[in-house]
Amino acid sequence: MKKTYVKDTTRNIGKQIVSYLSIVVISMLAVMAYLGINFASESIAQNGNRFYDVTGYRDLEIISTMLVTQEDLDVLRSVEGVRDVEGVYYTTGKVNVNGILTDVDIVSLSERINVPQVVEGRLPADVSECAIEQSVSDDTGLKIGDTVHLQDHDGLSPDYLTVGDYVITGIVLHPDHATWPLQVPGNRDVVVMKEAFDQGKLEGNYMKAELLVSGTEGMSRFGKDYRETVDEVMARVKSIAEEREIARYNQLHDKYQGEIDEGQAELDDAQTKLDDARNELDTNRNKIETGESELADAARQIEDSERQLADAETQLQDGRRELDENRARLNDARRELNDAKKQLDAGEARLADAERQLESARKQLREAEAELTNGYNELVDSYDKIEDAKSTVRDALYNALYLVIGDYVDRFDWATASYSPDVEDKNATATQFKITKGITIDLKRSMSDNIFAQLSKLALTEDEWRDAYEAATGKILDIIEGHTVLETIVAIVTDTYDGIDSRYEEFAGYARDWDKGHDKYISGLEEYRSGLAEYNSGLAEYNDGRATLDKKWKEYRAGLAQYNAGVARLNEGQDKYDTGLQDYENGMAELEDGRRRYEEGSEELERGREALAQGETDYQNGLDRYNEGVKTLDDAKEKLATMDDCRWVVLNTAGNPSFFIISGNVDDVGDMGVTFALVFVIVGAMVIYATVGRIVDEQRSLVGTTKALGFFNWEISGKYIAFGVTATALGMILGVIAGYYGIQNILMAVYGKYYVYQSDMRAFIWLMTSLVFLGGIIISTLTVLSACLNLVKSAAIELMHDKMPVTKRKGKKSKTKGSLYGRMIIFNIINDKKRVAVTIASIAGCCTLLVAGMTMKYSITKALDSQFSDIECYDMKVLFDRKVSETAEEDIKKILDEAGTRYVAYMDVEQAYNINDEMDSTELICGDLDVMSDFFCRLVPDSKTQINGQGDGVWVRQKTAEVYNLKEGDEITLYNSAMKPYKVRVAGFFENYGGRFMVMSSDSYTKYMEKEPVNSGFLVLTGDADVEALKAKISATEGFKEIKLTSDLVATYKTFTDVLDLIALLFIAIAGLMAYFILLNIVVMYINQKKRELTIMRINGFTVREVKKYISLELIVSTVVGILAGCGLGSLLGYRVLLLIEGTGLRFIRSIQLEAWGLSALITVIYAVIIAAIAMRKIKYLKLTDAV
Repeated sequence: MKKTYVKDTTRNIGKQIVSYLSIVVISMLAVMAYLGINFASESIAQNGNRFYDVTGYRDLEIISTMLVTQEDLDVLRSVEGVRDVEGVYYTTGKVNVNGILTDVDIVSLSERINVPQVVEGRLPADVSECAIEQSVSDDTGLKIGDTVHLQDHDGLSPDYLTVGDYVITGIVLHPDHATWPLQVPGNRDVVVMKEAFDQGKLEGNYMKAELLVSGTEGMSRFGKDYRETVDEVMARVKSIAEEREIARYNQLHDKYQGEIDEGQAELDDAQTKLDDARNELDTNRNKIETGESELADAARQIEDSERQLADAETQLQDGRRELDENRARLNDARRELNDAKKQLDAGEARLADAERQLESARKQLREAEAELTNGYNELVDSYDKIEDAKSTVRDALYNALYLVIGDYVDRFDWATASYSPDVEDKNATATQFKITKGITIDLKRSMSDNIFAQLSKLALTEDEWRDAYEAATGKILDIIEGHTVLETIVAIVTDTYDGIDSRYEEFAGYARDWDKGHDKYISGLEEYRSGLAEYNSGLAEYNDGRATLDKKWKEYRAGLAQYNAGVARLNEGQDKYDTGLQDYENGMAELEDGRRRYEEGSEELERGREALAQGETDYQNGLDRYNEGVKTLDDAKEKLATMDDCRWVVLNTAGNPSFFIISGNVDDVGDMGVTFALVFVIVGAMVIYATVGRIVDEQRSLVGTTKALGFFNWEISGKYIAFGVTATALGMILGVIAGYYGIQNILMAVYGKYYVYQSDMRAFIWLMTSLVFLGGIIISTLTVLSACLNLVKSAAIELMHDKMPVTKRKGKKSKTKGSLYGRMIIFNIINDKKRVAVTIASIAGCCTLLVAGMTMKYSITKALDSQFSDIECYDMKVLFDRKVSETAEEDIKKILDEAGTRYVAYMDVEQAYNINDEMDSTELICGDLDVMSDFFCRLVPDSKTQINGQGDGVWVRQKTAEVYNLKEGDEITLYNSAMKPYKVRVAGFFENYGGRFMVMSSDSYTKYMEKEPVNSGFLVLTGDADVEALKAKISATEGFKEIKLTSDLVATYKTFTDVLDLIALLFIAIAGLMAYFILLNIVVMYINQKKRELTIMRINGFTVREVKKYISLELIVSTVVGILAGCGLGSLLGYRVLLLIEGTGLRFIRSIQLEAWGLSALITVIYAVIIAAIAMRKIKYLKLTDAV
């Protein structure tokens, strides 16, 4: 039986698989939305808790306007519920990087509470080290190992710091700044050792105290239990705050009063000492005046003596100078005479030497002359012998030639040639001599060569030579091998000559010897002539030297006589000088004695003057100290008279803006889960109800038979409960998976960008998941039981008969009213209200999700567009610090004017405020609000109407008014930098979509804050100016602080709004799933229910198109109604989600987005058409058996 029951249940699921899957999908979507979003909420909380646990984040913080004393810390430790207390030093300063100043807070490194988390490097361990927050590193480019210079606006070390330069050892995250500056603007921290603060100046007091509360260990800081536990201790701390404030006020009051009393006593004593010093100064001044008179008389006497001695000294100096000059001249004359004598003696010696050399040369010349004469005679004689040899050579040569060439020999001129050589001609030679007028013999060559040369002059042909030879000799010429005819004849002539006379070489030797002798003669002749010329020159030089030397001897003797006369005059002047010198020295001795007495008097007078000057200096210093003491005393009196009450500001974790944002994210995301889940739960319950109800109706006969067979109602209902519960359970399992890995990750991708710490931890809430499963099963079971209620109540016989439609009698008028299609559609809707309601609900649910997603996208996009086109209308925000440079405003204004920009100067400060005992901060903008309207425009909330006028008080953005339920005329508290509170009237509210602004006119600021505003920035419309060049010029200006481009801010916001596209796509996908599985299920259910009716229509001749039209008309009506309902519900859902994701820093456009309606309706229609087309395909395949 049990096996059959399970099989029947399984078969039932198989037959209704589309309906089964629709329940699975809607269950999955409901659980995915609720648990996924709650997982994300818990994930935000767990990641935040992890960061705050690691850093030991404080539970309470106390800031005192008069510092927190050690006694305060001891009292706080004794408060019930306080686990630990730690004091913190901090001050403000500026980081100087390449001349660009960035505002920072310098905070002491805590030991246990609010300890920064190290991202890179390490925490500082020495007074010269520091760590910087990640945002500071990103903004300035500073990194580990760099030296950072901290300064105040004057370039000096910030207040209370003993060191100005620090080496960066780490990049950290501080728990006070868990969100990025875009979410919470303001200074970020530079963390230093406590020892870097001036302990003496602070007198052991701290700027604030951090507290840990007992019993919070292990609690989630975002939970109710944690808040209640901390609030209890916070109430106890506040209860002792007034007592500690009074004690601190009295302590400082008594201290200041004591300092005043002590200062007054010191001033009275100083006045007495000043009077005594004044009298003593007058006495000393009289003594000095008397001494000065006496010294003046002595000085005059000394001056007279000095004048007389000066004259004597001048005369002595002149005499000395004259003596020295005369002596110098005499010495010079003596030296000149001695030099002249030496030169004369040297000259005599040179002349004597020259005379000897001349005599020697004269002797050598005579010998050379004789030798040359002999040589000349020898050359003449020897040449005559050579001339005799010419006849012999001539005759022998003639005979030899005649014997060989015959009469041709007479062609030469054999006339005798005589020659007498010029022996003194250096070109004369004996080797070239003419034996005839036509023949010249070169004795340096062989006879053969000379003969060849002579015969060549005849210029005969070879034949002529042969003929001449043969004619002379009667022989045929036999040519020597390798020779020409001429060469052969020359050889024959040479041999013939040698046979006649063989002494040619002997004659040539004579000639060569003569040439050698001639060369030697010429060389000797030239040497003789050169020596003779040199001798004649030396002789002339000797004669000139002798004459010159004789003249110099005469001059020397005359100079010597003058010198001797000068020596006599010098000795006479020396005697006169010595006498005057003695008189001068005696006068100088007397003068020195007078001077000594004068110096002694002067020194004594100077000592008196110094004593007087020192007394006057001491008196003046004492008077300055007295006047300074008077000023200090007056300041102390004024400070005491105007001293405000001591105030403790006690903050819990919500007092930290970053924590407040994270906590808001946790709550808002959790509330978002409930909102989305409610949509799916309602639709899911209706789908289960309709699905099971339809199945029950289809199986009426089967159920009746089962009841007739004796089955109990619970057994019959169990099958349908199993159908609904298993589908729900399967859908919930898939929903848990999709929620954990899908929705949670998507939301963490959105919200994780807000936080500085890693948000990689994912949460799973077992208890909530279990309760959701239990609730899902219960809802599914109750829904199924509700759908089966009529089945259980009906009798078996009733169920076994077909269900008859309910009809009503109608009047005559109704018979003709409306078309057949119209009446049938109305009949079907009335007859099957449950299915129609579920269809409308499904379409409405689908459209609701689409409208919600599109509404979020358009609302946020339009809000940001409006923020930077209608509200913040400037292109550039320039901030400067007048404390760094008093001319910064004028310098930047000049640059903006030169660039042709439009601008307005205003004050821009970070301002702390308190509303309903909750602390927060805002960016306060102050200036002429009407002038600023072109740059920062105030709009009426939820409108684009401009607000005009300055107003009385502070203008608050609409989001702040909503959070704190403010109305015009209320008062809020603004704090100055010393945390002094000022009550300020709320002038009104303005629209603002991004940023934490408040706005005040200059007059209102002066009125309520009791001081005039000081400009610190410009809002600029750049126009056609080169923005980059403008930035570069402004950045180089002294006092420049920061430039913010609107385009950069828009891009930053864009990175966060881009995620909305993903959310919109997610909604479209979810809507598609709903449409496919749920709407398809309902349409299929409807067609199955009408299958018999549709088949009959086909049998009666209706076309497929007409049948589809009949089915479609009801779907069209349902779709239209569902879309209308979905647009309304989607707008409400989108509005709710927008409120949840706005937080405190944003406000989106909350009006109905008609674009979202139109686009969502179009997508819904497309989904409906696709689903109807899929479902109605089976109409074409209806059979006759379907009508049974």
